[in-house]
Amino acid sequence: MARLSSSTHTTPLRTETDTFDPSHGVIVFTDGSASVKNRTGGWAWIALDSGDGRIDERGGEEDTTIGRMELTAVVMALESLAEMEGVEDVLVVSDSAYVVDGFNDKTRARNKNGDLWGYLETAAATFRVIEFEHIHGHQKGVEGYWNNCADKAAVAARKVIVDSQVQPKKG
Repeated sequence: MARLSSSTHTTPLRTETDTFDPSHGVIVFTDGSASVKNRTGGWAWIALDSGDGRIDERGGEEDTTIGRMELTAVVMALESLAEMEGVEDVLVVSDSAYVVDGFNDKTRARNKNGDLWGYLETAAATFRVIEFEHIHGHQKGVEGYWNNCADKAAVAARKVIVDSQVQPKKG
């Protein structure tokens, strides 16, 4: 796979027959977390290359939804990976059917989160090949392990937002 390092790159044009090539790409696990109760959310992504390369990022927002956090995780990952030298192919692994099915089936209605769907399409266009794969949340195995790591990071990012909203008690 491509080595994960910062730098800009140019990507060759894609063709209809291109498929994910691990020697030129990375696998990125994404997840989002949100609370209906207080409308806080977190997102996270973890990218792995064929060596021991790993990078990750997380963040959170107030007044959000799970759909927005799932999409934000992918957008933030793709925007970061687009700035790295040698990353031409990306395999996005997500437990969000909303994200995976929404990206893979362009005929699906995108009535909500139109801004993020636009950012996702723009970011995806920078890669030679981009594929999305759905994984069931909290499953076992290697993919399940990394999905669970992304889940825990997204939950932790959401908790940072929650903790910042807590008002200290007056004594």
